[in-house]
Amino acid sequence: MDSNIYRSIALCIPCRRSCGMGKKETLMIKKQKALIIVCLVVIVALTVVYFAVVAPMLNKKPDIKLTENIGMECYNVGSDLIRVTKDKNGDEKWINIRTNKEYELPKGVESASAFTHLMFPTVELEDISELTVNNENGEFGFYQDEKGNFYLKDRKGTPYDNNAFTYLMVAARHPVVYSRMTEDISDLEKYGLDKDSSPAWYELTDKKGNSYKVTIGDLAPTEDRYYVMVDGVDAIYIADTEVNYLLRSAESYVLPILSYPTDSTEYYMTEEFILEVDGEKFMEIKYLSELERINKATNSYYEMLTPADYPVNSTNYDTILKKFTGFQGTETVAFGKSDEVLPMETLAQYGLDKPKYSIYYKYSGAKNNVWVSELQTDEETGESFYYAYSVAFNLVAKVSPLTLEFLSWDLLNYIDRPVLAHTNINNIQTIAIKGDGVDEEFTVAGSDEGLNIVCKSSGRKFSGDSAMDFRRFYKKLLEIALQDYTESKATDDVLMTLNIVTDADEEMEYIFYSTTSGHCYYTINGEGEFYVLRDRIERILLDTKTLASGGEITGEAT
Repeated sequence: MDSNIYRSIALCIPCRRSCGMGKKETLMIKKQKALIIVCLVVIVALTVVYFAVVAPMLNKKPDIKLTENIGMECYNVGSDLIRVTKDKNGDEKWINIRTNKEYELPKGVESASAFTHLMFPTVELEDISELTVNNENGEFGFYQDEKGNFYLKDRKGTPYDNNAFTYLMVAARHPVVYSRMTEDISDLEKYGLDKDSSPAWYELTDKKGNSYKVTIGDLAPTEDRYYVMVDGVDAIYIADTEVNYLLRSAESYVLPILSYPTDSTEYYMTEEFILEVDGEKFMEIKYLSELERINKATNSYYEMLTPADYPVNSTNYDTILKKFTGFQGTETVAFGKSDEVLPMETLAQYGLDKPKYSIYYKYSGAKNNVWVSELQTDEETGESFYYAYSVAFNLVAKVSPLTLEFLSWDLLNYIDRPVLAHTNINNIQTIAIKGDGVDEEFTVAGSDEGLNIVCKSSGRKFSGDSAMDFRRFYKKLLEIALQDYTESKATDDVLMTLNIVTDADEEMEYIFYSTTSGHCYYTINGEGEFYVLRDRIERILLDTKTLASGGEITGEAT
């Protein structure tokens, strides 16, 4: 060692005698040196422990127990798909399928419950070419066209339920399994997966030509879960509950729509409505344009063509028309190609080869026909329903009686009680009344407050203040109301005839026949079903005489 170093050390060694240091101070210094040495040893030991034990533990993935993947299996966590394999040392290795790189756990993932076990990697919806499903209900499928639209195979025009379709596709393209049951496939019969058991299956094909065929066997002991296997993999799985969507019938995915929907704000403009019962026309109503309303001297938007020109009860008729904004049943039970008609033997199964009712309506040029069976009763639930066949969509659906409540309506439900309801005097040319000792005609000109009425026989004019008498008379005409169905249609005793001619020269003839002391059967242009009160008609005849002779009419005016 260099002598200078020794010299430096020697100079640094304190001289006990010259510094005045005693034995006690020397002992304290020794203790301090020992403490420093102990601390250094502890620090070194902790450093070794950290790098040898703690650091590896911090860098290690949480102890998540996942089954090592076989075949096409993988796990789904978040938006990632991972495969679990083992490296050459037997250590677990996680690979991101999409990036083909080692997978890093997302923050907060500390248990296997965050992972979804899949039989094969998820196929994105936009990548699907077609799906074929075969089960005890038959075979059906969906395909995607070049524009990204999905259709039922061989049934392009058939409407399907978007919600049900979404669940079906998720079940098929995202094949979640509860667990891998076994890798022993030597006894498929045990699981209902052998060919002799005729198991259900589905095949999903993507746009690259990759196909995944899954066979669905018996129910596993776990409720609502089935044994399944995918072609090319020697393993049997227990599928999650979503597989039930692949066991449903094609009909369950078809929307039970009965007709083309009308606009929710313009449904009242339905051009025609016809209801037939047992093949006979029961009701026919048409929409009136503004010009037609003027020509008929009516304020109503509707004209009843069958059974007679009765005033339409617009409130009740509106209830019917509203149904056509979304006219559909509760479930589809049969369907065919939309440009064909179901065979009669199929329709006969639902009582539709000779339908009890036939509904026709025309809206915005589109014609809709729906045939309806007699009211049915479910043997199990006791609930009532109808079968309805949509000609437009070539399908049969179950329909709630509430949807078709108008089928049980009486004719009176369609008719406004006032015989002259909706009649607009502003568009009337003449009013003629005949009866016992009465034969008068009133000509009408002008409108509203400017009305000019002339009694033809007497020449009396009703205008200005004198028009109030005629208004009171006209109000009583409007108050003539049908009561109920007549018991007699005898026409040998005419009590009064009322003729109204509009400005467009359209004529309406009302004839009132005396049938009893209190009733008058009446017809409109020769057609009738109902009676009115006799005293109302007698009052009109009396007031007609009063007007013609210059007398006053009592009561309130219109």
